[in-house]
Amino acid sequence: MGKNARMDDNNMLDFDTIMNKLDPLEIQKTCKNLYYRIEERFPKSCLLNICNDLLVILLTIDKRVKQIQKPQIFYRFLASLFIVCSIVAFIGLFVSNKLRTDMSIADFFQMIDSGLNTVLLIAVGFISIVTLERRKKRFKIIKAINKLRSLAHIIDSAQLTKDPHRLNKVNSTEHSPTHEFITSSFLLNRYLDYCSEMLSLISKIGFLYVQNFEDPDANDAMNDLESLCNGLERKIWQKIIITNSEKHGTN
Repeated sequence: MGKNARMDDNNMLDFDTIMNKLDPLEIQKTCKNLYYRIEERFPKSCLLNICNDLLVILLTIDKRVKQIQKPQIFYRFLASLFIVCSIVAFIGLFVSNKLRTDMSIADFFQMIDSGLNTVLLIAVGFISIVTLERRKKRFKIIKAINKLRSLAHIIDSAQLTKDPHRLNKVNSTEHSPTHEFITSSFLLNRYLDYCSEMLSLISKIGFLYVQNFEDPDANDAMNDLESLCNGLERKIWQKIIITNSEKHGTN
């Protein structure tokens, strides 16, 4: 009974571990399904290309995240080499300036000052080299998140002119934007909803980069991306609410 209880506790722990992490494969399935849905309704729209870009990112993201988080042997070797060289240099400094019976007070304080300066330089150099690996990883993650931010703005540009009030083409001018393949409120709702779903997917993809990488700057970049996507989604849902309230059709 006790053994079964322990097995149940282990299974529960594994389940909690799984549920507390985003699975790239599940997000990939969601994105692929969204791609097919867009292809069925709007095969010639730019949304299809954007969704394809997201799918391409998801197909390789697991490999890229592991590559980014992989320990960089070169930087660690460089840090270890620096530590050894610093220790040798520090010992050499005191050996060359060893205490003498005839050492004056001025010479003694000069030796202490020289030692403190050496320790300070070693500490600064050590911190710089030790954090080099993390800074390299942070740069790659922020660069990837910036690409997702660009895709979010492209989605916003795609829905920018999709105005519910223009469906009936009343009071349109020569240069008024046309909906082309959107001919009903139902299709407009679907188009806007697809935009909203893609923005949500972008947030999830961005989080995959920082899910196992605790870094304040990388997390700030991810939070900025999430705030951007949430703000754009609110704009889209305002249009969806207006479309439904005007009762152009059923959703």
